[in-house]
Amino acid sequence: MASIAEKAIASRGADSTNAILEAAAKNFANNGFGGARMDQIASDAGVNKATIYYRIGDKSALYTEVLRQVLVPIADQVAENVGKTGPVDERFRVYVTTIARNIIASRHFTPIILREIASHGKNLPKEVLEQMTRIIAVLKTILDQGREQGIFSAVDLLQTHMMIIGAINFYVASGPVRKKMAESGTLPPEPAGSDSYLRTGEEIARIILDGIRINNNQRNKKQR
Repeated sequence: MASIAEKAIASRGADSTNAILEAAAKNFANNGFGGARMDQIASDAGVNKATIYYRIGDKSALYTEVLRQVLVPIADQVAENVGKTGPVDERFRVYVTTIARNIIASRHFTPIILREIASHGKNLPKEVLEQMTRIIAVLKTILDQGREQGIFSAVDLLQTHMMIIGAINFYVASGPVRKKMAESGTLPPEPAGSDSYLRTGEEIARIILDGIRINNNQRNKKQR
């Protein structure tokens, strides 16, 4: 059994690791991978550079871990949440809202991933691509099941995934612009509250589901 002193040391270590990851995420979001500096990350985290290398590793390792902090929970949660859900259209809804909840809750993921896309993915680590593949695999299963059950049309997997991820990330990235438009009266004020991710995810899921569901007219034509 760990002593009180050992527990205190472990707790301080966890605190410093969290501070490092938060500082790194902020710097990667603001400056991109190439523009982020280890000296600044260390300063923002309140540690020295040696602590970063000891706790996590070099800048590439830090970048990988920052992205994994968002993508691993998404991959784990979509697999678990979708697996517990019944009808295939409900599984699709749960898939979208689970992703929306995690991305919207992360303050830095969207600017980091948009910068990465703009740079053609040149710094995207293999470990991160593996988590993205896990997430897309769940969507593939949902779409395949929906098509086999005669509920969904045959749709392109990657295009559908991009509609989901693109809509969520653009919603997050456009927050300051939406706020300015609401202040000028161009847009109505958005409802406040911690359930914004749910409203956003639900709406994105509803719109896409309306597009991929086979309606009665389509079903009747297939049966002729």
